[in-house]
Amino acid sequence: MKRKEKKYLFAEENEKPRTCYHRLARNFARAVEKAGIARCTLHDFRDTIGSRAAAEGVNQRVIAELLGHAPDGRTTAKYYQHIDPETIKATILKLRPAGTDDEKK
Repeated sequence: MKRKEKKYLFAEENEKPRTCYHRLARNFARAVEKAGIARCTLHDFRDTIGSRAAAEGVNQRVIAELLGHAPDGRTTAKYYQHIDPETIKATILKLRPAGTDDEKK
């Protein structure tokens, strides 16, 4: 018997998306466990979206909107924009004066 393709990863019996956070989180946790992933929550995805968007140079106000934060972006900047060491290093190299040694150390 061929499996019916789903429109949503987590859907109710009537094919509508799950909107109850607790049920969605519980089903997500089951899927994570079944996949053999050590630890991953829905909130981890939210964190990843904010961090990846920041790393790609997305405007902070856009990220705040995506995450449902206030437009001032303070919460977004404080909690969701984790900048990795490679991004910091690349930024420092970009800011070096013209004509300086470009050798990476």
